[in-house]
Amino acid sequence: MSVNRRQCCHVKSVALRSPSPRVKTVTMMCQRGRFPTGDFAEDLNATALELRYRRYKKSMVFILPRERDGLAALEKALTGPKLRSCLERLEDRGCVEVTLPKFGVKQALDLRNVLPRMGVVDVFVRGRANLPGLVTHVEALDALTSSSSVGCPHLSLAIHCAFAQTRERGHKLGTWAEPARSKFTVDHPFMFVVLSRAPEAVLLIGSVRDVRLPYI
Repeated sequence: MSVNRRQCCHVKSVALRSPSPRVKTVTMMCQRGRFPTGDFAEDLNATALELRYRRYKKSMVFILPRERDGLAALEKALTGPKLRSCLERLEDRGCVEVTLPKFGVKQALDLRNVLPRMGVVDVFVRGRANLPGLVTHVEALDALTSSSSVGCPHLSLAIHCAFAQTRERGHKLGTWAEPARSKFTVDHPFMFVVLSRAPEAVLLIGSVRDVRLPYI
């Protein structure tokens, strides 16, 4: 994610705290501007802030537990209906001073055990899969289908990869005339949600417990 070029952004080193006594110094991005925020003390014991992606109808919502060691409780409490309710209550409450770490998350998921539970079975079974579009060369397709030992093209592996990355872009110098009415400082483990606004959908949801180099 990149911050909006119209708003001033700078980086600095700040201590990132975790439930353990260990404190790590990481690179933080700092920005002041008007962003949708929400206080969900009763629902999740957490606060949230939304940052828009540049040029895209997407955004990233940071959900920060009030307690330094509150991430596990937040993950347990955050249900689909609660997430929707919180997102609907995000609104502009004035200028906010935002400080968050540069981070990247990446995960690969083997779908061979997941897709069959969703009813997707035949694509993995030799002789039952119907995937002629995977082989475009006519002779190659004929060779596959004519061989009883090989059978029609099928899948032996299905991997879903997802990653998200934050980085600073925009003006390194400058000032924001409006004073900040509040601060949103992400200095301990948190959750994030990547949203599509058109159409409305949750694209990615995850948690950050630690920040290591390289970021992704």
